[in-house]
Amino acid sequence: MVAKQDLLLGKLCIAKKVLDKEQLKRALNTQESKNLPLGIVLLEQKLLTMETLQTLTEQQQKNISTTDSREKGESLAFLKQILKRKIVATTTLKDLVKEYQEQEEISLSLAEIFLQQQKVPLLDFIEAYYLMVEETIICHGCEKEFRLLSLEPGKKVRCKHCKSVILVPSLEDELQPLMQNAEFTSTISEQDIFAGYEILEVIAEGGMGVIYRAQKQSSGQIVAVKVLKEAVGSSRETKDRFDREAKTLALLRHPNIVSILEVGIENKVPYFTMDYIEGEPLSQIIKKRALEIDLVVKILVKICEAVHYAHSQGVIHRDLKPSNILLTVDNEPKIIDFGLAKCIDSITTVPTKTGSTLGTLCYMSPEQARGKLGLVGPRSDIYSLGVIFYEMLTGQNPFIGDSVFEVYQKILTVDPPPPSQANSKISYHLDNICMKCLKKDSFHRYKTSELLIQDLEKKGNQRSFLEKILGFFSRMVRRK
Repeated sequence: MVAKQDLLLGKLCIAKKVLDKEQLKRALNTQESKNLPLGIVLLEQKLLTMETLQTLTEQQQKNISTTDSREKGESLAFLKQILKRKIVATTTLKDLVKEYQEQEEISLSLAEIFLQQQKVPLLDFIEAYYLMVEETIICHGCEKEFRLLSLEPGKKVRCKHCKSVILVPSLEDELQPLMQNAEFTSTISEQDIFAGYEILEVIAEGGMGVIYRAQKQSSGQIVAVKVLKEAVGSSRETKDRFDREAKTLALLRHPNIVSILEVGIENKVPYFTMDYIEGEPLSQIIKKRALEIDLVVKILVKICEAVHYAHSQGVIHRDLKPSNILLTVDNEPKIIDFGLAKCIDSITTVPTKTGSTLGTLCYMSPEQARGKLGLVGPRSDIYSLGVIFYEMLTGQNPFIGDSVFEVYQKILTVDPPPPSQANSKISYHLDNICMKCLKKDSFHRYKTSELLIQDLEKKGNQRSFLEKILGFFSRMVRRK
């Protein structure tokens, strides 16, 4: 489905005679297949110059205003997208929001003010405006998600599912964490005492949190402590995600999922503690050495068992990848980081609308890459398991590209070669299992992780006599 702003831009291109109808049709087909803003597609295809695109985008914004077709939550959703990009100084953001709010009659939208004053690069503006549809707010009563575009900033609305009251943030609410203390950080020094734990060393650091190895003072137990980075300056969305991870891990008790021990807040810094795992991320192990095929199958079976258990508890991970799996010295996998996990019943109510992308690109299912939240479910995790399986078997990701756009294109439209092309020792059966996980259409994948386990245990890496002969000849050909 083509976005409203892209249709308006397309009409302008025809009206201004900068494109003919056939050129526009081809560009729109590319736009829909790549899930990119039309303006970026036109630049990529060299159908428009940057100057022409700037002029057309300004006219597009005026047309949206004159036709009174702006959604009431546009300014809030657009501001959240700009904040995510961290390309505008805090004081500039504050001034632009103030200018927008002090208009006697709101004649210019916040997006128009940004565009006219050229406070962000044009391509960043186009992407932010295109992706603002992905901005959502979560009802804390039932964890259903609602699009911010359709909600008025600073107002209260009642959830149609559980009747809880949802407070929609205002523009000031979004800026407040930045203004309160832009330099605040919750990074803890080694040998500090935090919430009754002696901090020993940093284990890992991501966009949301820092994980430390620590020792509990009262018992001497060694644990992993995860704290929210920049707790005061963190957005509500980041805090919700951190809280969601803690709650999700507390629900799950499985030998191949890291266990949570304690949840709390210390000096306004949210944290939780987990079992400390002596191990190494699977991503690093894959880079260091080739794994034996039988070991790969055993590891994947245990990962699948953990994923199947999570699904049976109503939890979808949505960000499975080798760096989120620790492998112990005994080759036991442990799934960590449930920051994007979601309850199944709260996902199925989200509109099937392009926009929100959840997960890490190279391990993201096509439905996630397209932003179709309503289609994200257990089979999306199975797709990610297929990518992990492929990477363990071959040592490389099936979707590699020179740019983000190329990787997106491959995920959406290109089937990778079977793993056996990279490793002739891989059987036809394992090829089929892996490629079934990677089907573009989720309904053609395994329905459950349990069915995937059954195939892995039943077939393993047994190669037929014919496969062995063909493998021998293919190796001989490559040597020549």
